[in-house]
Amino acid sequence: HEFEELYDVLEEFGTGAFSVVYSVRSKRCGPRGSERAAKIMNKDTFIDEVQMRRVRDECRALAELRHENVIELFELLESPTKVYLLMELARGGELFDRIVSRGSFSEPQAIRVIRQLLGVLSFMHSRGVIHRDIKPENILLASSEGWDIKVSDFGLVKIIEGIAGSCSGALLENSLNSLPSVGFAATSTCCSSAADLQRTMTFCGSTYYMAPEVAWHFRRLGEGYGSGVDVWAAGIVLYILLSGAPPWDQAHIPQPPTGNGSSGVPNKASGVSFPGDLFGSVSVDARNAIEEMLIVDPKARPTADQMLHHRWLQPEMEPVLLRSGSRLS
Repeated sequence: HEFEELYDVLEEFGTGAFSVVYSVRSKRCGPRGSERAAKIMNKDTFIDEVQMRRVRDECRALAELRHENVIELFELLESPTKVYLLMELARGGELFDRIVSRGSFSEPQAIRVIRQLLGVLSFMHSRGVIHRDIKPENILLASSEGWDIKVSDFGLVKIIEGIAGSCSGALLENSLNSLPSVGFAATSTCCSSAADLQRTMTFCGSTYYMAPEVAWHFRRLGEGYGSGVDVWAAGIVLYILLSGAPPWDQAHIPQPPTGNGSSGVPNKASGVSFPGDLFGSVSVDARNAIEEMLIVDPKARPTADQMLHHRWLQPEMEPVLLRSGSRLS
C-alpha cells in the first residue's frame, strides 16, 4: 500500500457521502511543510459511470486549476480498493465553522471573503469550469486568524471546456491517465457542441444554495443552466455572512421566470428581503450586491467578473463604510 508507506495519518477532519478526509504527514519531508489533507475514497462507492466520471473530473479540475484561492492537489495515489487525493492542508477549517462561532461578519470581512470567492469563480468560469456546490462548508480558510480562502470539494464540478495547458506534472498526469484502467470512464470531459459550452442539465448541489434554474430546471426541459449557478450560491453565502441566517427556507427557492409571467417574479427581481433585526446596520451597497447576485432570472444575473466591479467590492469602500457607521467588527 503506497499511501501507508508514504504518509502517517494524524487525525480525521471530516466525512462525506463518498470519502473521508484526514490530516497526514509525509514521511519523505522534514517537519516544515510536510502536512497534507488526504481525501480517501473507496472504489466500492463508485456505483456507476457517473460517479466514476465525477471523481475523475474532480481530480482533473484540482490538478489543472492553479489559483491561490483553489485548494492545491499535490499527489494522486491509488490502491486496489481506494483512491487517495493528497491536497493542501487549510489550517483555518471551514468558513461554515467560523460563521457558527461568530454569528455574522462585518462588512469589511465579508468583502474580503466575497471578493476572493468571486475572483476564483471568474477564473474558473473563464476556463469552462462550474463548481456547482459553492457553500461555506466547501470554502476553507488558510489560517485560523486570517481571511484568505481556499475553494475545495470539486466533487460536483462540471468541466464544460477543455482546460488549456497542463500544470500537474508528470507524476500526477500519469496517475490521472491510469484511472480508466481501474474502472473510471475514459471518455473526454469536454463537450462537443456549441450548446454544451453554455449549459449543463444535471440536477445537483446543496439545496440552500441551489439556483432557481437548477431547482426548477425539470419544468423547463431543454434549457439547462450555466456558470450563473455559482454566482447565485455566492450571493447566498454573502447574505449568510452579513446576517448569520439564510435568506429563505430551503423549501421555498424562488422560481425563475418562464417568459409568460407565470413565476410572478419580474426578470430583474431577486425576491430577497432584508429583515431589520438582521440587516439594520448593513449598508445599502451591500444589500444591492446581494440583490444583484440573487437575480432570479439567470439571463439577467451578473457574471462573477461583472460582480467584481460592483461598487461595494471596491478597495475604497472601507473608509466609506467607516464614515457611514456600518457594522465593522
